[in-house]
Amino acid sequence: MASIFESNSVIIRNAKREDCPAILELKKELAAHQDMQGLPMLSAEDLQRDGFDTNPPCYQCIVAQIPPNSKDRSECENVEETQQEGTVVGYALYFFAYAAWEGKTVHLEDLCVSEKGRGRGIGSKMLKQLAKVAVEEKCARIQLEVLDSNETAFKFYNSHGGWNTTVAEGWHNFRIDKEALEKLAAIKI
Repeated sequence: MASIFESNSVIIRNAKREDCPAILELKKELAAHQDMQGLPMLSAEDLQRDGFDTNPPCYQCIVAQIPPNSKDRSECENVEETQQEGTVVGYALYFFAYAAWEGKTVHLEDLCVSEKGRGRGIGSKMLKQLAKVAVEEKCARIQLEVLDSNETAFKFYNSHGGWNTTVAEGWHNFRIDKEALEKLAAIKI
């Protein structure tokens, strides 16, 4: 598979099935960073099934990879590697959604760069690539959530044209978890 973006220091490309263990390790790093013990609940096999074995896939993903010959690779030595291709140091997991007034959108579920890969513009490169996907797919916007304690993420998305819809428009996200979902589904109509 050809790279989407490539330089001497980083390759931005679509994720492959073999990247799922590295993505899972980065998800665990993200969960620890966000102080969300016990997460993620998914396995690499779940990611493989949902992203590569279902049609259509439940999600899509972009990864950032330090090439095998890069001088930056030694600084990222503890990050999971995929084959002999290099070190995966970031991922952007997304899916397409639909907004009632605007049509097709992209929902960015996670954008994570390994702590050892930060400060190199990798997150910006992945977000730029996702913006290209959104434009090519004729999407109205990229939608995402940011944990209220993650000031770095607030600054990052603001610097790339993002804005806080909770503050600006009063929108709040709600969730119906599995237990409530099962109770709701069991109610006779």
